[in-house]
Amino acid sequence: MIVELNTEEAEGYWEQDGEASLTSIVPVRSELATDDRRLLYLAWLLSVEAGELANDELEPAVPPGLARLSASLYSLVEFLRLDEDLLAVAAEASEPLSTIEPSTAELTRWVTRLPEQEKDTLLARLADGDPHLRMELSRRSRGETHPAPDGRGARTVAELEEAMGDRKDRLAALAAQAATEAPTLADVAPLLDACPHPRGAARGRAPGRTTGAARQAPARRRLPAGRARH
Repeated sequence: MIVELNTEEAEGYWEQDGEASLTSIVPVRSELATDDRRLLYLAWLLSVEAGELANDELEPAVPPGLARLSASLYSLVEFLRLDEDLLAVAAEASEPLSTIEPSTAELTRWVTRLPEQEKDTLLARLADGDPHLRMELSRRSRGETHPAPDGRGARTVAELEEAMGDRKDRLAALAAQAATEAPTLADVAPLLDACPHPRGAARGRAPGRTTGAARQAPARRRLPAGRARH
């Protein structure tokens, strides 16, 4: 499978130390190989942001874990400059990633049901150092214990864009309020809770364009486009 994602804007963009950025993105291939569909949903959101889809088109099935992106997925979001307010409103319909991760008991039952001959084959591959075995088993166990939904989501492109606009308005209102008085935790908390951020990152960032995790990317310059091909 080849997934190509690119974004082009009238204003150019250059990622200084782009090789390091791409290195941090590469693990998304392994995540996709384990049937983690967040990358595919992010690609769809990129098309929404680019205005390539009809207003009445329904979103794909929303994958779990959009509000807690892996570090590699968050690096991809930053590299492609996907609007984080759009991502935040999309993540409101996403279940926690833990809902599709099999528990130890579920994994034990799954392994127990495997035919003996298949277990022997898997053990031989493990002993031989098969580099793909872990991803294969992760994909199979997850898919057979918690099958991913194959239908469509409930929201249209227009509804997501409207929700994104509302969120931007609330953030702008908070910024204006902060210029004269400190916003209360009750004002800010709902917006912070909806911000996608990498697992393990601290919450509590001030509202703004860079919502969610603290960014650690180096200084950037501008150039025509950013592209990631996997």
